[in-house]
Amino acid sequence: MCGVFLILALWSQRLAALDDEQVVDMDIEELLNVEVVTASKFSQTKLTAPSAVTVITANDIKTYGYRTLAEAMRSIRGIYTSYDRVYDYFGSRGFGRSGDYNSRLLLMLDGRRINDSIYDQAFIGTDGLIDMEDIERIEFVPGSGSSIYGSNAVQGVMNIITKSSSEQTHLSVAGGFGDYGADREKVTVSRQFDNGLAAYASASRYRNDGHQRLYFPEFNNGTSMGVAENLDGDKAERYFGKLTYQGWTLEGAFANRKKYVPSAIFDADFNTTQYTIDKNAVFELRYEDSLSKTINITSRIFYGSYQFDALYHYDGVKNFDKQRADWVGTEFQVVADVAGHKLVMGSEYQNNFSVLLANFDQQPYFCFTDETVVSERYGFYLQDNVSFLNYFTLNAGVRFDHYSVFGDTVNPRLALIVQPESTLAVKFLYGTAYRAPNLYERFWRSDAEKISEYLGPEKTESFEAVLEYQPMANLRLITTGFHNTINNLIQQALDPRDDLLQYINAGSFEMNGFELEADYLWDNGMRLRGSYGYSEAREASTQRVMENSPLNLAKLNFSMPFYHEQLLLGGEWQYYDGRKAKNFNRSQAYQVFNLTLTATKLVPHLDMSASIYNLLDEHYQQPAGDETQANLITQDGRNFRLWFSYHF
Repeated sequence: MCGVFLILALWSQRLAALDDEQVVDMDIEELLNVEVVTASKFSQTKLTAPSAVTVITANDIKTYGYRTLAEAMRSIRGIYTSYDRVYDYFGSRGFGRSGDYNSRLLLMLDGRRINDSIYDQAFIGTDGLIDMEDIERIEFVPGSGSSIYGSNAVQGVMNIITKSSSEQTHLSVAGGFGDYGADREKVTVSRQFDNGLAAYASASRYRNDGHQRLYFPEFNNGTSMGVAENLDGDKAERYFGKLTYQGWTLEGAFANRKKYVPSAIFDADFNTTQYTIDKNAVFELRYEDSLSKTINITSRIFYGSYQFDALYHYDGVKNFDKQRADWVGTEFQVVADVAGHKLVMGSEYQNNFSVLLANFDQQPYFCFTDETVVSERYGFYLQDNVSFLNYFTLNAGVRFDHYSVFGDTVNPRLALIVQPESTLAVKFLYGTAYRAPNLYERFWRSDAEKISEYLGPEKTESFEAVLEYQPMANLRLITTGFHNTINNLIQQALDPRDDLLQYINAGSFEMNGFELEADYLWDNGMRLRGSYGYSEAREASTQRVMENSPLNLAKLNFSMPFYHEQLLLGGEWQYYDGRKAKNFNRSQAYQVFNLTLTATKLVPHLDMSASIYNLLDEHYQQPAGDETQANLITQDGRNFRLWFSYHF
């Protein structure tokens, strides 16, 4: 990695000598010191935040050609994802259970949680709620976050901050195509009115035929030869809108995605039509105001809806999943400066007023489950941020939550930040977090499964030390060390008393490791960011290595403007260690190199980009979850995307 830094440094000096005007239109210090709001629920610099926050900007998304949230997340130190050809799964610091639907990541849209209310799933793939082009920036806060955000903030909090109208009138039409028969179209319109009203709206459509043939050796039984044919298709549509006026914001998003399933999940017949449909909708009315120079308030009311449908075949009989959830809620927050203290106080309430869990055979009709559920939760949180003795800042918070399905939980956070100089921060962090049992785990039953009456929350405890140093305006260095434990893990087990499956709290895991990152910008606009992560994730009692847990992660991102700033080259290299898989299998280590060339000024009003993903055509696999007999899932080889956007 040091050699790469040296080569690019020499190259950048040569480019600067050729053209002194090759400088990006952004202040270098500003780029490395973007203010964040997610770590403490108020605006602060990354250096003073009680965490090692990562920010992915709209420019990063364009530069590296990120098509989904999962692709952007993989650029963050310590994070990896898995794809089972249905959903993308999140892993961090060695902990990432395939098939767990990302319920240990709290995903937010403009500060509001968007995990669904059945699985608590964070959708990060083509099922995501928002188009990448509608994102202004993404903030990721690793570690325990339940002290201010409640459930699911176990491995981190990710906040998607969307774009707003910044021009008088703007209309853009975009489209692109790629390998596997992929095509996508998008239209965006925004307007800033003279009276202060701002409007932003977008709509998009996506289609992908996927692989025509996928081989699964576990299903090579002489009938199908283990080949799933034409069962990898994917299609989605998304709509997003936002109105802002003075302190008011009205916002809504809808996503509808259908994915065909090649891996015969839940013991369905192999190589038969199987698909899942996920529909997500969220709406919010938010009001933000400053009551005085020292008091700011935020209040919101919101509505959410999630619909899941799936088709399976069992011995030729069609079987359907039908699950529905609707919820409403409200949150009120006050941020006040009082005698040198920055106080954050708030309350939150959510009512899941209509939840349906159903599964049935179509013909002959037979109902396996038909459960109607109602639940609610509420919470109160308090946080204080105070500086003392010139060099020290103490951030302390606590949150109380009550769930109708299991009871109460209290989670604190304590952070001591030492700043001997303005460019150096040493942070000592402690916190607890929890994941409430989701409604599927708590209430699902069938002829082989029973309701889990006594299921409680998972609990995590985290210790972390962070050193952030910015010796120059254009160089940022980060080192972190961590020790995390997760107790009362929720997993499915067979009850020997009746031979029925149920979810129970069993097992504890511990994660130990460290992360390194360097981010450097040259005066001519070149940027290089590299990171390395080492983590050991083991079962606490047996010290067995956890499945789907890479020991080493290494990443490198670079970008370089050239040809009088009319072209921008962005590339990323990622290395993932081998991972333990189920049934004594193991995925091999692999590396992926992606390259994107963007042109924004070659043709007036037209942006163009060309991306090649997995440039070296690496053949690799990732561990599968327990929902399929497959042990390893083959990933995509080399593929491309062309994207065009015309601005009127």
